[in-house]
Amino acid sequence: AYAADESIPWRRVHKLPDYVGNFPHHMHLKAGVSCYSCHGQVRGMPVVFQAEGLGMGWCLDCHRNVEKNIVGPSKVTDLVWVEDHLAERAAGKDNATPEAQQIIDRIKNGPDGTGPQNCGACHQ
Repeated sequence: AYAADESIPWRRVHKLPDYVGNFPHHMHLKAGVSCYSCHGQVRGMPVVFQAEGLGMGWCLDCHRNVEKNIVGPSKVTDLVWVEDHLAERAAGKDNATPEAQQIIDRIKNGPDGTGPQNCGACHQ
């Protein structure tokens, strides 16, 4: 999906409001946000379940604090690495890879200093 700049085929796992529609996963993959950040430890789930509330406030918190979850596009699907890396970051270690730091800096130095917060960015 990342290489082709396309969304991952959608399958209902998480219960989201009808107005969310088809969630644009590819935008998060290109921004270097791993599956783990929203879906949890999927690799350890016997049956995939909803690990986070995924409400608008939860999403906006991430968009306003992008440094918490950006790992870089080359690492988004390496879930073992991501799990360890984000645990270290949550414990206060400044461990952003150069690829991730470049994205974080671009967002932080952008017009709003955050990820998108307009409704149309997610509600398509």
